[in-house]
Amino acid sequence: MKTIFVFLLMVGRLFAQPFEILPSGVTNFLFDVHFVNASTGYVALNNGSYLKTSNSGVSWNEFSSGSPKFITSFFFINEDKGFAVGESGRVFKTTNSGLNWQISSPAEQTLRNIYFLDFLNGYAVGDFSTVIKTTNGGESWFNQIVSSGDALFTDVMFVDGKGYITVATSLTNLFVSTNNGINWTDGKIRGGSIHSKAIDFHAQSGYFAGYEIVPGTYHPLIFKTSNNGETWNEYIIESRGQLYDIAVSPIDPNKACAVGQYVDDLMYGNKALIMRTINGGETWTEEPWGVNGDEFKGVDATSNDFFIVGRNGVILKTSHSVGIFPINNEIPLGYFLSQNFPNPFNPSTKINFSIPKSGKVKLSVFNMVGKEVVVLLDQSLSAGNYTADFDASNLTSGVYFYTLQSENFTETKRMVLVK
Repeated sequence: MKTIFVFLLMVGRLFAQPFEILPSGVTNFLFDVHFVNASTGYVALNNGSYLKTSNSGVSWNEFSSGSPKFITSFFFINEDKGFAVGESGRVFKTTNSGLNWQISSPAEQTLRNIYFLDFLNGYAVGDFSTVIKTTNGGESWFNQIVSSGDALFTDVMFVDGKGYITVATSLTNLFVSTNNGINWTDGKIRGGSIHSKAIDFHAQSGYFAGYEIVPGTYHPLIFKTSNNGETWNEYIIESRGQLYDIAVSPIDPNKACAVGQYVDDLMYGNKALIMRTINGGETWTEEPWGVNGDEFKGVDATSNDFFIVGRNGVILKTSHSVGIFPINNEIPLGYFLSQNFPNPFNPSTKINFSIPKSGKVKLSVFNMVGKEVVVLLDQSLSAGNYTADFDASNLTSGVYFYTLQSENFTETKRMVLVK
């Protein structure tokens, strides 16, 4: 297993870094990122302030929440109405896109996450098994008993009437409700000292991330469900570290991103950790980032991008250069270029190809008049099966052709971009 995993890791690192650094303008520790839509997003600082962008992260402005207590999580119901929670049980509410905030303290313990089912019903969870609930749009909150233990509740989410609370304790790792949060039961995924930190869904497909404490170290954990939590599949990660947050694309459940930190890893020490999948979690690529001591605390997905935040004011955004990833570790019998999927597409698509032996490979996109408009790949690859995750955001609608060239092999196929 380790040999295959390291192979996948090193192949993933052959290509351009899939994230770009955004100018945040601050050096604070950033705790959470939440996007209302593809353009408008919020980032929590560790000093009671927050950042806001209205142009997909191109620029950010810093605002005060009106409290010195730091914010840990945001949730916006629409562009105007949003909530935040944080230190010392604070709940922040805005009805004008964050220009002003009403601040209350319905809990004593630090709240870690917040989620609203609709305009009226919402939950916030936090330290010492704290769960508070509102049924009137945040005008008032009351305590709900989910567990009698002293646990750290880290995230809360609802999907089709089913609720989830992730738990960072050795006793359990998940509480589940099947009646919109009226009652909760222990939904432990498996035994072991698992500390779950985050959960996210796209329809029935969801991902659960955290870490397991084993003698002398930590191991990141990712679980996936395709049936709203009826069953979960675990993905074995042999690196040492912790995952703190995970996000799944709101338009493509095959794309997900988890973030955290390596902890005394044999290869990457204590650098920040990014893990990504574009095939529904069948394979994951690891993206170590920065220097020792760095860590990422939050990740969120829009229809176009993933955004990541962490230590030293770092904000990352998906780079729209193409990413090339191995599909499996099998050696193909011959060259093959598949039809892109989806086709037509807007704005991203996948192109699978196979090469039976190591050598230089070029994958290019041409317009209708034969002009090369994008070079997806032009370098040596090991024999294998690959997928190119191509984003055409910068191209106009129309018919394009893509060509795979290698030693004694050339093939071209047609694709259609519709915006």
